Amino acid sequence: MKTDTNFMLAFIDFADALELKHWLIDKYGILIRDASDFRGLDSHYFRIVTRTEKDDNQLVAAIREFKKWKEDNP
Repeated sequence: MKTDTNFMLAFIDFADALELKHWLIDKYGILIRDASDFRGLDSHYFRIVTRTEKDDNQLVAAIREFKKWKEDNP
């Protein structure tokens, strides 16, 4: 199947992607794809779709906020 969407695979070392996924949905309504069921990957991988620069910047800011939240709530 051909797609015009650009996907990026990302790795998060300080949490599980599923935890990040739930946090992003609850806080921002942002959905990422947990990639832990992709062959050869583990629970720290997730997939995202590139969007507008504004959307991408919001995602990066939200992940930074999640990281800070994780540091404050071990």
